[in-house]
Amino acid sequence: MRINVLSGRFFPPQITCPRIEKLEVGEIKNGLFNKPLGVLWTSTFTPQGEYCSDWIEWCVNNMPEWLPYSEDKCWVLIPKDDCKIVVIDSMQDYLSVLNEYSAVTKYGKMINYEKLSEKYDAIHVTTKAAYDLRFIDSNRYPDIMSLYGWDVESTAWFRLCFKEIKRLSDIKHKCKTRD
Repeated sequence: MRINVLSGRFFPPQITCPRIEKLEVGEIKNGLFNKPLGVLWTSTFTPQGEYCSDWIEWCVNNMPEWLPYSEDKCWVLIPKDDCKIVVIDSMQDYLSVLNEYSAVTKYGKMINYEKLSEKYDAIHVTTKAAYDLRFIDSNRYPDIMSLYGWDVESTAWFRLCFKEIKRLSDIKHKCKTRD
């Protein structure tokens, strides 16, 4: 089983609207519910869509208090060509990652983000995987944690690996960051 990896050259622009002023990555740690801690979270930038990303649309409908009041608080990020991004688009992709990078918890196997971050710059969960792997058949995979909590397509960056960083307010777009 081979891990699905995409280089930054072929990865789409990302957007983030952090609740802090700085774009930063901390110490990467495994979280309790199969999400890494210390990462920079992004979602694919959709400048011609209604919302600027799937994550922003999710926040509008679920956690509007997480959204910024100004586009100046959002950043569009263009990955460096040589970034190595693990992509999970299917159960097969997920099992491939778990085969090499798993941590065993009392809830089952999950991705060992601490180890994964030693070799890769980010991990991306596609829309399909966020939906398909939100709940996993426990009869078929009794020892594997789902990706519940990865609510939409998103990327967790283990390090800042960007060749361009621009404020959303400086980019021509039709999308919005709030309702």
